[in-house]
Amino acid sequence: MMGDRNMNGTKSMKRVVCLSMAAVLAVSTAACGKKETETDGNGEAPATIRIVTSVDAQFQVDNNPVIEAIEKAANVKLEIEVPPINNYLDRLNVIMASGELPDIVFLQETTDSSFYKWADDGLLIPLDEYLPSLPNVTANTTEEQLKAGVVPASGKLYAFPRPHAENFNGAVIRQDWLDRLGLELPETIEEFEEVATAFTFDDPDGDGQDNTYGFSMTNVNDNYNYNNLSVFYSAFNIHKAFSPDENGKVTIIQDQPGYYDMIDFFRRMYEKGVMDPEWYTNQGYAETDKFKFGQTGIDSLYIKPVSLFSTDVYTGTKSAFPESRLGFIYPLKADENSQSYYETPASTWGGYAVSSSCTQVERVLQFIDWCYSKEGRTLMNLGVQGITYDSYTTTEDGTLAKINYKDEQYENSLKYVSKYFTFITALDGMRLVAVGDSPENQDAYINMETTYRNNVQMAYIPTIQVLTSYSALMKDNPELGSKLDEACAKYIIGNSTREEFVNYVENTYVPQFADVIAEMQEYYDTNLK
Repeated sequence: MMGDRNMNGTKSMKRVVCLSMAAVLAVSTAACGKKETETDGNGEAPATIRIVTSVDAQFQVDNNPVIEAIEKAANVKLEIEVPPINNYLDRLNVIMASGELPDIVFLQETTDSSFYKWADDGLLIPLDEYLPSLPNVTANTTEEQLKAGVVPASGKLYAFPRPHAENFNGAVIRQDWLDRLGLELPETIEEFEEVATAFTFDDPDGDGQDNTYGFSMTNVNDNYNYNNLSVFYSAFNIHKAFSPDENGKVTIIQDQPGYYDMIDFFRRMYEKGVMDPEWYTNQGYAETDKFKFGQTGIDSLYIKPVSLFSTDVYTGTKSAFPESRLGFIYPLKADENSQSYYETPASTWGGYAVSSSCTQVERVLQFIDWCYSKEGRTLMNLGVQGITYDSYTTTEDGTLAKINYKDEQYENSLKYVSKYFTFITALDGMRLVAVGDSPENQDAYINMETTYRNNVQMAYIPTIQVLTSYSALMKDNPELGSKLDEACAKYIIGNSTREEFVNYVENTYVPQFADVIAEMQEYYDTNLK
């Protein structure tokens, strides 16, 4: 092992450059199943539409042929503000408080308390009444997906959730580091610890410097159906909301014995010096930035198999380390005899809302509906044929679309297309294999998803938004999650005892969810059992 360090010693790290529910369902049930339509040109002047959205770091707004094609096809002029991805929510909070609101607002999460507050404060408009006149939205969004955009306290739809192909969450790992150290992909929590320890102390990058850690984190609480820690859940027998234990009980993850086991594990990793000692300062995608720049060897922040072959995780790592290779960690098992599992609600990723400042609601909604059309979703996901892609083919089982590139088309796609600036992130229900730089990568990706389906037990659960008590709790206690994160961080870094931490969770945090847990159990017993 390299160098002698005190427990939790700090290293010299590489520099990172960081640039009513019943009503809405009644409407959606009537609307869903309609055929989609394309927008016809009628000679009217282009509508200027202001949007604030998140995009990938490489994406350029100006002189973008895909945006120009979107504007021409949809007869609009787009004014797009793109705050830095790591500070998106901070900037969005400023915008929403300014009184100068854009027409369309991208929400990274529709379970966030800010979303509920903006709806309650009248900054966003309810969208229920418009659904029957939006054939493309309703043709491409299921009832369960629509629930993700509902604010339970009012039961009204305030955001169009972005339909997404099935989630297959896990973690990405530096495969080249594993190979250099003669290690295998970890499948159990014990093997994960062994690999993370070796990545910390055994010079996995071969640069002769003591400057790497096993992994980092952004926070330690998936509040409540998020996915950034899902790779650990089956290892500690933790279940997400609505997933019953062996006795048919459903509850939040912080009300389960395995939760404390997981936090104890993170504390031990911190004490050993295996976890990035500055993890608790991470915001946005800083955890992924550290992975891309070789500071850590494992990243679990919203990682799916696609992250290994496209997205900023892949391109950023390849840019910094051209010879690097990535591997995928499936949900970890408690031991070799255990079953790994992954629990997920109906697959959506964020959503788009319309602000109350919008003076042309029908025209804006017409544009949004176009974005859900075949023309719109193809343009926004693939770009312009001949510039950002050559063609795409469908796998035999109809679940994946393989995108084919020639010459500079793959590089162009990184500049002109963003997975964030889409209203539906799957093409005709198919996940996109936008891996471009080799047929071998496409085959590897397809193999990973096939392996996931065959080896990881999948469970589908409702979104937390079906609970009216949940939105009321988030509205009245917007700092609930951050206070829990603070308590967890204090315990993990050794600034509080286990007794103090458990006392806070059991006697302060969980009791505030009493109504949520009771409503959750009733919903499960009535609708799911």
